[in-house]
Amino acid sequence: MSLLYKNESVDTALVNAITALRCDKLLGMSAQNIAEYFTSDGEEISARQRIITDCINNKGLFEGFEKLLWYIETIKEILEKERAYSSDMERTLYSVRIIEQYMDAIAAASALFEEFGEGLSSDRLRAFLSEFAEVYKSEGYAKMGGYVRECLEDAQTVKSFTVGINLNTRLEPTEIGIISMNAEPFVTSNFFTDLFGSAGMRDKKLTPMVRFSGKNELLQRSMYLSMNDYLCKAVNKAFRDILKNTDEITMSLLSSEADLRFVCRVCKTAEELKEKKAALCYPGADAHRTDIKDAYSPLLLAHTPFYNVVANDAQFVRDANSVYILTGANSGGKSVYIQTVGLCQLMFQLGIFIPAKNAVMRPVKCIFTHFSADISPEGGSGESRFVAECKEMKKVLSALTEDSLLLMDESFSGTSSAEGAAVAAQVLKHIIAKKCACIYSTHIHELTAYIDELNKNGETVMPMCVEMINGERTYRIISGRSDDLSHAYDIAKKYGLEFAE
Repeated sequence: MSLLYKNESVDTALVNAITALRCDKLLGMSAQNIAEYFTSDGEEISARQRIITDCINNKGLFEGFEKLLWYIETIKEILEKERAYSSDMERTLYSVRIIEQYMDAIAAASALFEEFGEGLSSDRLRAFLSEFAEVYKSEGYAKMGGYVRECLEDAQTVKSFTVGINLNTRLEPTEIGIISMNAEPFVTSNFFTDLFGSAGMRDKKLTPMVRFSGKNELLQRSMYLSMNDYLCKAVNKAFRDILKNTDEITMSLLSSEADLRFVCRVCKTAEELKEKKAALCYPGADAHRTDIKDAYSPLLLAHTPFYNVVANDAQFVRDANSVYILTGANSGGKSVYIQTVGLCQLMFQLGIFIPAKNAVMRPVKCIFTHFSADISPEGGSGESRFVAECKEMKKVLSALTEDSLLLMDESFSGTSSAEGAAVAAQVLKHIIAKKCACIYSTHIHELTAYIDELNKNGETVMPMCVEMINGERTYRIISGRSDDLSHAYDIAKKYGLEFAE
């Protein structure tokens, strides 16, 4: 039963990008697991958006999926215990418990279909749940239920065990075993049981009963052996065949675990963002352009109310306006803007909502990041951070295609501004030749001097900057070049430094 389609192989660069953009922290999943759901298929993106929308709009459905996950986890725990034992008797009890949990899960999923099936906008989600409903109504399910009830009823008639213990010559216990199983519990011998109890009970003269902690593994193992033997005798040949196929029966349910967990984590994230009154939207897919309105980083909401978060736009047009150089004051929002654009692209291609007011977006084959803060020299190599940055960039350039998105944050800052600008300009020429989308956030303002040279053959490398008003950062990202000298004077004046005219 497949709800979502996953990648058989995952690009390491994509996993690195997910980590760098902190999407794993946002969704509460590992970067590797998130990368498995990344897709550039527009139809798959739309199908997932409908699934997520249905689950968010129907809280009971989302809660039902969480319950199914609980059943799956329980089944896996029982399977682990089952594999720890080798005898048929021991495996029988665990097999019955697995079937019991499996049947409860099928019943719960079927109930979800009955309650929500008709109102779902997602055909795939409806089909997923209908498979459970069909199993629930099948003859095999009914027979299985009858058998489990019979076994459990038989097991529940056992109220006590008679235990035999062998001693050595020093009267020390050496062996323990179950002598019999009884339909009545033992009671502590006292005046009333001696006076009013049955003759058989009066003859037993029991010592006071003490609480059993369950920590005596030897006694517990003997009990399981006896119970399994008891249950095995009740299993007819037809149902032995069913028990042999227990793993096959449960695999269809277990195989949906990752998809259910992904959907539940996404719905939980949506729930948390909605509680903070944050804007969310589902972008439409467009093969030629990306146009995002009022995007923000949801990670900011951990310490900032949504009404205080500054939103920004982002645009890419295939074969035009696809490379941007972003400069401006430190702590002005450049890194947050890069993160925002990256998260929007990732979340769009996971087939879920994005943190923006509205958008149309172009799917890409892969997202690459080159963040200076995340690049460090190899241990003991003696190389500088700048060398490490160059080596990492070489890997990125070799993998770039026209269907890629590259996000660069303070790249080549490990050297002088002049040298960093010269290297960055050469790198941008390669990026332009690849015809991929790129945003390069940098405090190397000298790089903007290369824009005319980069555009000499008709390319459209566009400058962007952090907006400043009266020396104050607005955290808005606007088109145009940064006036660094003016900003520096404004900031210095703000903190008490005055300059002669």
